[in-house]
Parts: sequence; C-alpha cells; structure tokens
Amino acid sequence: MTSIEYRTFYNCTGLTSITIPNSVISIGNEAFAGCTGLTSINIPNSVTSIGESAFSGCGRLTSVNISVTDLATFCNNKIVLQIYNNTKTPINLIDAEGKEIKDYIIPSGVTSIGNYAFYNCTGLTSITIPNSVTSIGEYAFSYCLSLKTITINCKTIDSWFRNNQSIQEVIIGNEVTTIEREAFSNCKGLISVTIGNSVTSIGREAFSNCKGLKSVTIPNSVTKIEDSAFLDTKLKSVTIGSGVLTIGSCAFTYTINSAERGSIPLKVIWLTNTPPDGYKKNAEGEVNYVANDLYNNFRNKTVYPFLSSMFEVDGIKYVPVSPSDRTCDAIDCAYNESAEKINIGKTVSYKGVQMTVKNVNDYTCYDNSFIKNVDLSFD
Repeated sequence: MTSIEYRTFYNCTGLTSITIPNSVISIGNEAFAGCTGLTSINIPNSVTSIGESAFSGCGRLTSVNISVTDLATFCNNKIVLQIYNNTKTPINLIDAEGKEIKDYIIPSGVTSIGNYAFYNCTGLTSITIPNSVTSIGEYAFSYCLSLKTITINCKTIDSWFRNNQSIQEVIIGNEVTTIEREAFSNCKGLISVTIGNSVTSIGREAFSNCKGLKSVTIPNSVTKIEDSAFLDTKLKSVTIGSGVLTIGSCAFTYTINSAERGSIPLKVIWLTNTPPDGYKKNAEGEVNYVANDLYNNFRNKTVYPFLSSMFEVDGIKYVPVSPSDRTCDAIDCAYNESAEKINIGKTVSYKGVQMTVKNVNDYTCYDNSFIKNVDLSFD
C-alpha cells in the first residue's frame, strides 16, 4: 500500500485507532474526515503528502505524532503544516523507537529548512543549525512553544526567529559573520545571547524589543552596529568590543514608546581606544567605563587605562587599577547563572595572581535576578 485515497474512511465515527504502514507516501483529501472517535494519530516517516481536510472533524485528537528517521529530508517536508491545517493539534516528532525528540541537531549538509518545517512542534526545546544552512523558510519554527535554546553556526542569520516569544538563549557560533535586520526582533523571552568572534556586523533592529535581555557583549570582531540594533531592550550592561567603528542611530538608546523616550543602557564598558562614530548619541550609558580621555562628551565616565585587562571571577567583573600594586575595582557582573553565588572580598585571585579589591562601583550588580547568595567578606 502506498496511498490512502479520497474519503477512504470518511465519517467512520466508531474508528478509535489507525496503524499506517511505512509504505504509505500519501493520504488523500478527507481520507479520515469526520472520524470523531480518533484521539491520536501516528504518521510514519514515509508520508510526504496529506490532502485537504484529511483529518477535519476529528475533534477528539489530543496527540499527533510524526516519525522522523531522516531529519535532512524532513527539513524540507511540508507535512507538518498539512497536518496542522487538518487537525489544529500540537505536533510531536518521534524517533524510530517511538520516543519524542526534543533536542534537534540539524545534520551537516542540509542547505535549507523549508516553510513551516517545525510549525507547532510544541515539544521541541532546542535546535542546532549547522553552517551548511543558507536559508530558513517562513514560519519554520513558529508556535514551537517549548523552544528555549538556539545554536546557530551558519554564515548569515536572517530574520528567521523574529517574534518568537519562547526563546530564552541564543548562541551564535564562530562561523557566523553577519546578523541581519530583525534577526531576533521582538523575542521578548530572550535573556541571554552569546555572539561569536567572527561576527562583523549587527543589523538594523536585530535585537529590538527583546525586553528580557539584560546584558550583551559585542565581540572585538564587530565593526558596525546598525540603527536600532538593541532598541527598547533596557540593557543593564553593555560591553563594546575594541573593533567597533560605527554605532547607528538609536542603537542602544531611544525607545519606541514616547513615554519612555530617552531610555539608555545602565553600564557601558568601552573597549575601543578611539570613540566610534555615534558613540555618545546612540550608546552613552548612565555609567561609562573608558580607557582614555578621548571620550570627552560623556556626562558620567570613569577612566581605567587597563580596561582591556578586565576579568571575571565568580560572576563579578573586575578591572585592574594598578597592576604594579595589584589592585582592582569591581565594575560589573554577569547576568547569567555564573552570578548565582557572589563572593566579593578583600582580595580576588585570577590566573594565579592575587589582587586587592579597592572599590565596588555603582550599579555593579544592579537588577540581576540570577543572584541568590552574596558574601561580602571585607572584615
């Protein structure tokens, strides 16, 4: 058997279960329409097409399982959208043993992920995209309500994940060179982003309206941050890499909401020796840490000549004050799990060198919801 034809089991109201063999490649229009007794369906990996209204009227369906044994082929299969349009039921992807697959690593060699490929796959929790992928279709990961972590290694990231509310962590690998316009805009659940050391540009509105994002480090490889790249994010900590030459209009500052207009980052650490174009107007923080006096237009700045030697220990970021005296100041913190337990004492040791902590600066741990325990051992 290779196909189940038009209205084969139409309106079989007493039908409670279906076993579809692996030989079937197509299910016709209205094949199971009106089968009101069905509560679950298992679609084998062999099925590549499903007709209109194939499962319409199956109102008791609570589970739709799709067998996936060839993920490379599945990435460009429209079967998920076809099933969803028929059933309006969340879709589970299962392996050859019948176990739900939650963490997906797209095989190397896959060049594209089709429209709606993982649409409404509510059990999907993480996805890893290889550097071979050059395109991802519309709504490929829409309504993946459990999707929390995305690891991307392809050269260019387009606006594939914008408006996804469930994503919490984005890891941008070292193969990525460009983050395009609106790549992650309106991902309001995003709380952590790691940008790889090969990215050279961050596009317009790339992370705009990511309201959960508290901290971002721009790597030294980035030369251009375009307009509104982090608009309306209310970042608490921003580190500008040494290679940044241009910061676009409203990259970190003004918000869309006129009532909040003028919102700025809280702490900005400037690793650039020469101020980038647009530095004051578009990225000035409430507090600014700089390496020299070239940043002469800031309202509030602290000069640390050894700022490029900043280091982190147990979630706290320190900058050397006097290497010869082995003194340092605490200026910032990590906004992730590494800051759960913070210990700031008289001294701190980094790479075998013990330094005396002189000051804990303003706003060092401001608005950090990850912190659970603090030990201040200065006595």
